[in-house]
Amino acid sequence: MLQEFEIGPGVSIGEDSLIYDSTVSGAVQIGSQSVVVGIHIPSEAPESFRFMLPDSEMLKLASWLMGLVDDESTNKELITLWRSAKREQNSKILPKSRAYQVEVDLLRACGDEAKAIDVEHKVWEAVAEETAADVRYGSREHLLDHISHPRRTKVELPVRVDFVGGWSDTPPWSLERAGCVLNMAITLEGSLPIGTIIETTNDKSGISIQDDAGNELHIEDPKTIKTPFEVNDPFRIVKSALLVTAIVQENSTGLAIKTWANVPRGSVLGTSSILAAAVVKELLQISNGDESNENVARVVLVLEQLMGTGGGWQDQIGGLYPGIKFTSSFPGVPMRLQVVPFLASPQLISELQQRLLVVFTGQVRPAHQVKVVTRYLQRDNLLISSTKRLTELAKSGREALMNCEVDELGEIMSEAWRLHQELDPYCSNEFVDKLFAFAQPYISVFKLAGVGGGGFSLILAKDTEMAKELRQRLEEHPDFDVKVYNWSICL
Repeated sequence: MLQEFEIGPGVSIGEDSLIYDSTVSGAVQIGSQSVVVGIHIPSEAPESFRFMLPDSEMLKLASWLMGLVDDESTNKELITLWRSAKREQNSKILPKSRAYQVEVDLLRACGDEAKAIDVEHKVWEAVAEETAADVRYGSREHLLDHISHPRRTKVELPVRVDFVGGWSDTPPWSLERAGCVLNMAITLEGSLPIGTIIETTNDKSGISIQDDAGNELHIEDPKTIKTPFEVNDPFRIVKSALLVTAIVQENSTGLAIKTWANVPRGSVLGTSSILAAAVVKELLQISNGDESNENVARVVLVLEQLMGTGGGWQDQIGGLYPGIKFTSSFPGVPMRLQVVPFLASPQLISELQQRLLVVFTGQVRPAHQVKVVTRYLQRDNLLISSTKRLTELAKSGREALMNCEVDELGEIMSEAWRLHQELDPYCSNEFVDKLFAFAQPYISVFKLAGVGGGGFSLILAKDTEMAKELRQRLEEHPDFDVKVYNWSICL
């Protein structure tokens, strides 16, 4: 507990601290689960922080918000106090996203839902800004102006299946805490399902975009590309890629962009992020930029925030890097990503490919983590402990694979699935539960890929013969309109 302390510049305060009636004279880092009551900022401090109520009222207000004050006159007094308080944010003291979330919660406690909804938009804008600030990546402007001859590039990528660790890769968690994910790149039906072709055109006639659904768009002036994009805009991935790579300059060489994703919609195999990675990688290739996988992964992380989907880094890492890998992220400026490829033995690869069924459930749910991110910003203890446990399980999963212990990996995946259900009650549904119950006699573990809610499921059978029998029964069962895909590890 820090009471009446003078906290100097550059000091880092650990988690689970109580800071009361103290003075901050410069940029400090305060642990994310700390309780802060009454911080004073010297008047000469730059960008002074005023997002707090008078110290004498803070504990009373906290008691009121927790429902410990039930006096009508006091309630009216505190509502008036909150509504009249001056609130400004200083990101050097507290991330803007968290400060805005506090404001949203307090406004809702005061019954001002309209104002809370208005401020809520600032939460997501702040998360995007913080991600862009912490995730440094390489991009250059006017790159296409210097291309004097036609160029054509093609990138094809696999999809990813995640064993364990998802959610710990998602901002703002990954900006403030370590994340760990164990996942695998796979082909479907013998091919790389995601790809794009980009070629320059000599007529300097803007940018033409075409996708595999037959949608077409011509952008005469790339500088007209602006955010926010409509949720149902079929070209928002490409538009976002053009913005984050800075290839939106007037009088640049013309571009023709074609994309495809031979994966069912809502697959939760990381399709949108991997397609974004393919487009970004090609744009950087064609413009002589930094097309390294690490840089592309960073660019896509920023792109996801720009696009409004709020995704993490595991999807693009899963598609850009081959095989099985264990990836860690470390908070800081810039955030560090460490990808450790796993050299799987032929025995392990064979066992996984024979026992693991990759099944499309036919249930569709777009990746969406608003509630999970909100709970993190609110410092929900169950969410924080569950996400921490997922990072520990990812490390255990790596050890299990190193020892070729597929059944042990299955137990870890099973616990991860239970944690996902705690994090998000919508990650399963009645159809998925029915499918799981039907498969139970044949399997060691069942989990949905990614954030769940539908899409693909990963079903680890007890042995090879059980896998064959379950596949046949699923394909023949009249109540399950599912498809079991042929897959292989993309090495």
